[in-house]
Order: sequence, then C-alpha cells, then structure tokens
Amino acid sequence: MMNKCINCLLPLSEGNICRHCGYDNGKPLPCEGELPPHTVLNGRYEVGRVLGRGGFGITYAGRDLKRNKICAVKEYMPHNYAHRSMGKTVEPRDKEEARHVFNKGKEGFLKEAENLKRLSDIPTVVDCYDYFRENNTAYLVMERLEGIELSKLARQKGGRIPHNELYPIFVSVARTLVEIHKRGMAHRDLSPDNIFYLNDGRVVLIDFGAARDYVNSFASGLSVYLKRNYSPPEQYLRMGKQGPWSDVYSLCATYYRLVSGTFPDVTPGQKAKTLIELGAPVPQRMSDVIAKGLEPKPEDRYQNFVLLLEALGECGGKFTPETTQPVRDFYLYKCVRGKPLQCIPIESGELTIGRDPSHRMTVDNDFVSRDHCKIERQGDDLYITDISKNGTFWENRRKLEKNKRYKIQANCRFYLYTPEPYSFLITDKKLL
Repeated sequence: MMNKCINCLLPLSEGNICRHCGYDNGKPLPCEGELPPHTVLNGRYEVGRVLGRGGFGITYAGRDLKRNKICAVKEYMPHNYAHRSMGKTVEPRDKEEARHVFNKGKEGFLKEAENLKRLSDIPTVVDCYDYFRENNTAYLVMERLEGIELSKLARQKGGRIPHNELYPIFVSVARTLVEIHKRGMAHRDLSPDNIFYLNDGRVVLIDFGAARDYVNSFASGLSVYLKRNYSPPEQYLRMGKQGPWSDVYSLCATYYRLVSGTFPDVTPGQKAKTLIELGAPVPQRMSDVIAKGLEPKPEDRYQNFVLLLEALGECGGKFTPETTQPVRDFYLYKCVRGKPLQCIPIESGELTIGRDPSHRMTVDNDFVSRDHCKIERQGDDLYITDISKNGTFWENRRKLEKNKRYKIQANCRFYLYTPEPYSFLITDKKLL
C-alpha cells in the first residue's frame, strides 16, 4: 500500500509531515475499535484518522476515490450495544436487548442520513453526499468541515464565549431551525458539540439525533443516551411529547452554558436561575428570552423559533426567516463560441462544474478538472469558487483565486482554463 496521509489520504512524499495538508502522521493513533486507516468502504471511500467519537458513532477523515475529493465518513457504532469483531464487522453485544436496540438504532442512523439529504439546500446544515450499509452496520458520507465545535471554542476561551460573539451564532442556529421545522423535522440533539463554527465564519449544524431517538425508544434495562443538561424534561419521559419547543429548550440550554460557564439547573417543579441572577454579562432581554426557553413545562416555552426570534427583535427587515427562500430564477448556460447550448436552473445549495459525469454540468476536456468550480446559491445570493488545477477565469481573462468565494450577479460570464470553445453564463432570463 502506498504510504498515505491519514488526514487527507493523499500520498506522503517523505517523512511524516504531509505536504498537502500539513498533518503530522507521526502522531500515535488510538486503537479503540475503529477501522484501520486506508480501509476502503463501498468500493469508493477510503478512511483515515478518527475525527471524532460519540456515543453512537465514529467519524473518520475520508476521501472519495471516485471523485478524488475529501469528505468525512461517519460509522454507526453505539459502543454500549456493539463491538467490532475480528475484521471490520460490527456485532451487537450478547444481550438480546442489545441486539434489538442495535438494529433499531441502525435504522435511525440511516433515517438521519435521509433527513440530511432532504436538508441539503440549507447551507447551515452539514451536507450529506451518500449513505450505505456495510460490515453489518451503516455509514454516512458528508462534507468535511474545517473549523471547531462550540464546546472546543469555549474551552479555548477559558470556558465561556462572550455574548457579543455568541449572539450571532445563536440567531443563525435559530434561523436554521426555523427552516428545519418548516419541513416537519427536528434536530433533537442540540448541544455545543453539535454546532460547528467554520473557519470562514459560517455556523453549521451537525449530528442530528435520529439514531439516539430510536435507541431511547427501545432501550429499557440498558443505559439511555441523553445529552444531560441540554435535553428537555420531556425527552426523559417515554411518552413525553416532543416538538419544536424541545429544540428551543436545547438551544437555550446551550447558550446558557456557553455564556455563563455553568449548566441550567432545571429540576421538576423548579426553574433555573436566570442569567442575570447568575451575574452573567448579558442584556436583560436575552436573559428573559433564555429563561422562557428553559421553562420545564413545554407549554410554557416558546413553541417555535419564529416566536423566539420575534422576542429578540430578529424577525424584521432583511433578516426575516421567510426571506431566505429564493424568489428569483437563475440559470446556468454552457455556451459554445458564445452561443447558449445547454441550460440548467440554479437551485438552492451547491452545484459543481467539471469533467466528472456525475455533475449536472459537465465539460469533456482533459484540461478541465473533475471538480473544476462550484456555484452556490443562498436565497437570491450567488457565489462562485474555483477548485481546479488549471484555473477558472472571468470574461476579462482575470483568474479567480483558488478556493476563494466570489459573490456574483446575473449576466456573469466565465470560462474554465480556456475561453474556446466553452464559456458559461449566469442569467435570470431564459435564453433557450
């Protein structure tokens, strides 16, 4: 096997330091039941080092060998109920209940993957590329995020995140949950571990709690997984009624912990101290909103995030959640010698142009990369990013800086490597 970096899965030229990503491959690797580095799954996805480990799974650095693209691969592995046998196969533990819970949780894990696919047009939700069954378990392939969980960010700052830094993150997550709840879904596992702050300043939700919900529904004698201090009281009850108000509680508990450094002490019949009572440096309005979001009885909380955002004064003007929905039509045209030849609509989310036949817009040219550039749409905002080897150029032959995200307008024209014979045009009018 070629010596490869366990972080980006590209060849190591010499020594332990990867020239592609800078990772030190000389670091010792833990061995706690994870897949060996360079295991290939589904004939396509090579895995490397462990990026994270939770109660229900292990997340690995990965590379899609078909598209030569980095990714993250999450494996369903509930350690209380299963173990890895000889080889790669995951087996439930001997107890009959463990086998039952393991299988039900696996269905929940695949349900999480389906939900993420349905949310792929929301840029503040981690993007799911693929999911499949293998080794008697299940896998989810998703985008590799570059950034830090809020839990780690808080530790870097001494245990707390100041209100002026945390507030825009809180509002961003709340708006994202408005969109998720509109589609009849919920997160159900909100905590500082599942909110990711990206290097480019965006905030992304990860790790939806479908698998955990399935396990909690079927487990009785075995320990039940809940995010204690973040899970609302109704999640501790087998017949507790859950809904958008449950995510409201968890997000408010997350804010409370991150801004104050302590957990909200909510017990049956007793409310947590308000942030002002704790002496936390937050505005009175924010303290009041968080207190209402942490009410022990679901009916006393905000019933959804629209009401919470209204209480904060964040539903007016251009920031109203409903205005994130696209209202204009945009089209991408592939032109030959300036004449439109092919047209596809630009929908919410991301589309890639390149040589890979799986792309919606392809160019069969050896100088064009398999993944050459990508177009992103967020509401009515459009962006272009060059991700190629040979470059993407504006109409005036100025080269885009690689991996830099450019905001673009209608009637933007660009080309890949060479202007002839192909060029591309983005417009809000139909030309064909």
